Amino acid sequence: MFTGDDPQVLNLIVTIAGVIVPVASVGWAIFAHYNPPDASPTKDDEPTKGAIIDALGKMAREEREPLFAAIDALYRIQREKPEKAEVIDGALALLKTGDTSRAEEILRADLDEKKRIGRKALKEAAAAARHLAAFIYLHDTHKALASHQEAVRLDPEEPDGWLQLGRVALRAGDSEALRAFRELDRRAREQGRIRWRAIAHSQLGDMDELRGASASALNHYQQAQSLLEQWAALALDDPQRQRDLSVSFDRIGDIYLANGDGAKALAAFQEGLVIARKLTELDPANTDWQRDLSVSHNKIGDMHRGNGDGAMALAAYQEGLAIRKRLTELDPANTEWRRDLSVSFDRIGDIYLANGDGAMALATYQEGLVIARKLTELDSANTDWQRDLSVSFDRIGDIYLANGDGAMALAAYQEGLVIARKLTELDPANTEWQRDLSVSHNKIGDMHRANGDGAMALAAYQKGLAIRKRLTELDPANTERQRDLSVSHNKIGDMRRANGDGAMALATYQKGLAIRKRLTELDPANTDWRRDLSVSFDRIGDIYLANGDDAKALAAYQEGLAIRKRLTELDPARVQWKTDLVVSYVRMAGMETDKERQAGWFRQALEILRPLAAENRLSADRMGWIGLIERELDGVQPE
Repeated sequence: MFTGDDPQVLNLIVTIAGVIVPVASVGWAIFAHYNPPDASPTKDDEPTKGAIIDALGKMAREEREPLFAAIDALYRIQREKPEKAEVIDGALALLKTGDTSRAEEILRADLDEKKRIGRKALKEAAAAARHLAAFIYLHDTHKALASHQEAVRLDPEEPDGWLQLGRVALRAGDSEALRAFRELDRRAREQGRIRWRAIAHSQLGDMDELRGASASALNHYQQAQSLLEQWAALALDDPQRQRDLSVSFDRIGDIYLANGDGAKALAAFQEGLVIARKLTELDPANTDWQRDLSVSHNKIGDMHRGNGDGAMALAAYQEGLAIRKRLTELDPANTEWRRDLSVSFDRIGDIYLANGDGAMALATYQEGLVIARKLTELDSANTDWQRDLSVSFDRIGDIYLANGDGAMALAAYQEGLVIARKLTELDPANTEWQRDLSVSHNKIGDMHRANGDGAMALAAYQKGLAIRKRLTELDPANTERQRDLSVSHNKIGDMRRANGDGAMALATYQKGLAIRKRLTELDPANTDWRRDLSVSFDRIGDIYLANGDDAKALAAYQEGLAIRKRLTELDPARVQWKTDLVVSYVRMAGMETDKERQAGWFRQALEILRPLAAENRLSADRMGWIGLIERELDGVQPE
């Protein structure tokens, strides 16, 4: 069986068409056996064949056979298409004079038609393979990948085939993703298709981002945006083109955010949000546009949260959550929307946790965990869902740890670690998964440390540090990776200090401090980084104090205190920042020699903690601080 694009068959057909190329008689016999003529030539045809052969000159028998078949092909066309009878009669008459030109034209047209029919059949088969994969994708990533591979074999010219192959390969952790996106880019350029070139650049940018090459990713995203702006300008009233542009703004915002440029990131996200809003107003029933709007709300929420505005962040996340709830109610079987919903629950849980509402945070995280579990049960090969589940376990573990339930916290962290390990084994080059693994190592280290096992804690922290060093070497401009590295330095420093090695602890803390200073200089509005810097000042101060250098210790503590005061003024509802301020007050009390001033610091600490306790916004371990500080206060107050 053969198709219209089979090169061997095409070669034979071209030979038949009058381009006289010798073909071995045995080869022709095989062809004739598998492709018998539609009808035997009539006796009236025989004299015509003889006259034509005579006109074309003396030739060997094996050379005549293909010509006989070619003449038969002309008669076949005449029978199938009576309207061409006169043209074919003219071609046969010319052949008797030795002129093959008209016959070649007819057979070349027939060949082109056959090729078109063949290509159409192949395109339809490829589309069917993609349609099949769309359903399989919902429950079996590997089978969906195989179906998309078949689609590009059948129709390599279709750009959507390469796009879908790349996306599914990426989800499966398959190295074919990069090749597919590059092939999409090449074919889009050859075909002069602006939108597909933009899509290719966006996907290649995603690949670079996953592999830690943020500069290259930004370059791809900017090229995509430039192409999409050209594309949108060609039809300003085309909503699909506007939607593509909105998504492009989000991608560029992500890179600016990763590189520490919060202002540019927020500007890009807001551009995307404006377009997404307009589209949903244009057609509120369009679920794709509704989903895009929910993504924009989440990104704006992330920026507000990073800038210390918890109330605005929560409001943005809740807008996104409301949209996602409506979408999942419309179609509960839609796995993408269910996954989006789990992400919204996690974001809102983070805000509840930051505001000291552990019960609401735990309940919200558990809603996300339930969804993540169900999705991975549907398709265990889906790496996105596996990663989501790992992150959910980490969040649940954090809540258990804050509530003093170490056993439950450790169990949750270990579940997350198992998944993170499997993912990095599947694709060691995926930097996002490598980072997740480093986070899991750190959390396991925290548990060992809490349980008094310093050696195990240090070993876990060092594993996390090794990963983070590699990631920052891969992409030094990535501020998230730099921040992670500073966290690892601090954890290692804590262990050195606990083991009595003050010099090593100080050197390690100073590495973390240097990174954090650079980050806050890069983006002074980033409140997470400013909080990190305050923690580093505390750590450094502790070492100076232990070494008897009270002046340097006090200077470091005052730096941390100043940062924390500014942060709590920004967002008075943020419990973590308030409890950080309590820590600074207690440290300042420890530096005082005057009992009245010492008592003043303790009173300020209690003025923060007591209202939070009354509102049930303190974790179990923070609740214990109240009694400790009250006893310290009693010890310095005059009787």
